[in-house]
Amino acid sequence: MNENAIHKIIDEKIVLVTILRAGLPLFNGMHNVFLEAEAGFFAMQRNEETLKASIDYVAPILNDIGYIVLGLGDAGDRSYGMK
Repeated sequence: MNENAIHKIIDEKIVLVTILRAGLPLFNGMHNVFLEAEAGFFAMQRNEETLKASIDYVAPILNDIGYIVLGLGDAGDRSYGMK
């Protein structure tokens, strides 16, 4: 096997986007390679009857300003302050 590797310099902005849970095992490894990449995440839910995914998933319990009640939204408030 006398094959040569071909390397290219990427001069474009890289954005890594993963689907939460399904893509997380690969995300950290890719982010270690592309340290300057920005990150994005899709929170998706599969309909168990149709097996189709939707990206418009929202928590079933929201307060009057759209924050998740007793959920992960509390972590954002504690990290970044209340709006």
